[in-house]
Amino acid sequence: MKHKTFVTLPVTESCRQKMLEMNDSFDFCFTSASEITEEDLQAAEIIIGNLPCDTIRKATSLKWLQLNSAGFAEYLESGILPDGCILTNAAGAYGPAVSEHMLAMIFAMSKKLHLYRDSQNRQCWEDHGTVRPLHGQTALIIGMGDIGSKIAQVLHALGNHVIGIKRNIHNCPDYADRLYTMEQLNEVLPLADLVIVCLPASPENYHFMGEHQFQLMKNTALFFNGGRGSLVDTDALLKAVQEKQIAGAGLEVIEPEPLPSDHPIWKEPDILLTPHCSGGFHMPETLDRICGIVLQNLANYKEGLPLINQCNTF
Repeated sequence: MKHKTFVTLPVTESCRQKMLEMNDSFDFCFTSASEITEEDLQAAEIIIGNLPCDTIRKATSLKWLQLNSAGFAEYLESGILPDGCILTNAAGAYGPAVSEHMLAMIFAMSKKLHLYRDSQNRQCWEDHGTVRPLHGQTALIIGMGDIGSKIAQVLHALGNHVIGIKRNIHNCPDYADRLYTMEQLNEVLPLADLVIVCLPASPENYHFMGEHQFQLMKNTALFFNGGRGSLVDTDALLKAVQEKQIAGAGLEVIEPEPLPSDHPIWKEPDILLTPHCSGGFHMPETLDRICGIVLQNLANYKEGLPLINQCNTF
């Protein structure tokens, strides 16, 4: 019997054709999150694509959910997935897109390009003073996974002293000078000129950057968040910038999202904010990389092999 598979991910035409070449094992239905029905959900053995958790609850026969996101925490909450359902994500697909976005923020903040853009909007020819070099800085990267590692490689190549926080610190890559554990965070924060967060959301990581951590940073340091908004206490960050405890921040993610229109961060000149747009499919290459993960996992599922990027264990 074929595996009933619903694909809500907007796969490329090349990926679709490669999927259909497996139709001896899979019964594919290409649909969308808005079009999938309760009958479809009850019939699904496999779903490829992110559906709302309340929708996934209805897929009572589901054996494998393949996400197109790297984030997955909400799907592991009790009652979302049927017992024994495998959850896989798209970790590794977003490295180039998110790391390049974060590097662009680092460059912009270091050279005060955000302030010059504000001046341009005001039609004001003004000099914003000294800038920092893109070499010779100490960059602390919190989370040395796919995204953090790519940022580290570029900053190292630019002549930065790169230190990282990672779960496994025994194998230090050649683009990092030293690795530390999360328990050593407060020890290393005072060393950094650039603090870059690339961690996923998790209960233990919630608001790990708070008032005390910002007080430990240099008052000349810049802070960047490319992980999840919940990692940072937004009020504490705003206070740190306003009171010049740190020099500024570049935020690709924030808590809450979307940020309310009356929030004071919108008008804070030393904070550069983008609306969680570095991921998704803004860079076409990202979808290609996700499709590669999906195709590999379909082949593994067909052969009864372990799936890559599995997020839950039994």
